[in-house]
Amino acid sequence: MSFQSFTSIKGLLDYKNSIQMSERLCFLARLMCYNYIPVSELGSLRKAHHKDETVIFKAATTDEIPPGGRKVVTAGLREIVIFNLEGQYYALCNLCPHGGFRFSNGPLDGEGVICPGHFWKFNVKTGECMSLDFQSAETYRVIVDGDDIFIEIHP
Repeated sequence: MSFQSFTSIKGLLDYKNSIQMSERLCFLARLMCYNYIPVSELGSLRKAHHKDETVIFKAATTDEIPPGGRKVVTAGLREIVIFNLEGQYYALCNLCPHGGFRFSNGPLDGEGVICPGHFWKFNVKTGECMSLDFQSAETYRVIVDGDDIFIEIHP
């Protein structure tokens, strides 16, 4: 069954009742992070943006993320990690597209972050999987204005 097969959150949560609730919630988070479930489906949980809007929001300040550091922020139900590579800031969906492990818990290796679950390396700048020919991680545009760091999210 593919991600796109689910037409609603209820359909996902009803899918195979034998799956643990935590596994279903992790799966749901991955679907939303990669836009397989429309933001409009989230109803009252929708906080960051409407499905037809591009939103830019303040995520951090430069002093919060030193070189080689990272910070996790949320936009609605999206979890995003911001990395500082030598004074340049990059943002990715914090969940690995393969297993849903959090990139924020993995070590940086040059321009890549290593997924702590299966040890695949993803390029922080492009989201590209550097270990295999596999789905890229979702990236977000980062805008630095003075000391403020903004992230742009497209529908």
